[in-house]
Amino acid sequence: MCTCENKIERDGFFICTDCGTCTVSLKTNEMTYQDSQSRVERIVYSRKDRFYRLLCNLRGWQLIKCDVMKKIDDEFKGTTVEDLKRYLIKNNKKIIGKLATIWRMLGNEIEPPSHMDFKAALFEFEQIENTKKSFILLLPYILEKIGRRDLCRFCKKPTQILQKKYNLYVNEESWDETRSLGRESGENGFGVKKGKIYVEQERKGCEQGSQFGIPEKYRKIEAVSISQG
Repeated sequence: MCTCENKIERDGFFICTDCGTCTVSLKTNEMTYQDSQSRVERIVYSRKDRFYRLLCNLRGWQLIKCDVMKKIDDEFKGTTVEDLKRYLIKNNKKIIGKLATIWRMLGNEIEPPSHMDFKAALFEFEQIENTKKSFILLLPYILEKIGRRDLCRFCKKPTQILQKKYNLYVNEESWDETRSLGRESGENGFGVKKGKIYVEQERKGCEQGSQFGIPEKYRKIEAVSISQG
């Protein structure tokens, strides 16, 4: 049994940052016990956690059954993400949420969101005054804001009606695969471009970030990350 003091709590589990041991939380507000053979885990829903899980789906690390993947590999003849999306809607709509993973497993390269991309996206999510907006719009809107419009092609395109309803607008060119293949950045790789914040994947510390002109709000996020890691 782990006796270390440094632990973080995530989704009802305690994870030791020293030895890596993972134990189940026994808090009664998170776990209920029906009998000695069955345990049901309760996790309180939050929109922030939901947004985090949607970001995780864009990494391309989800599990797909071998027979399902083999069938897709044999039948799919398209060349773009949009072609793959149409194929899945027609043949296996249940796994449309694993679009990024399927695209990667078909032999295509994608750049998954980095640790700092996650930090920046969650920061931007918290800055929106009313976060009770549709995730169909929030996800690509924030991806564009942090400079990861290349991942928008794996998201559902929000309609003009939805954008007008919540007064948040996205660039339709983000779904144009001839234009959205790479990460956007400022001239020095860390700066500001056209009034938007773009965050590079590689970060080497808060002090060095200040030297290269990383925006103050993201340097604060990084400083917390470094102190925890």
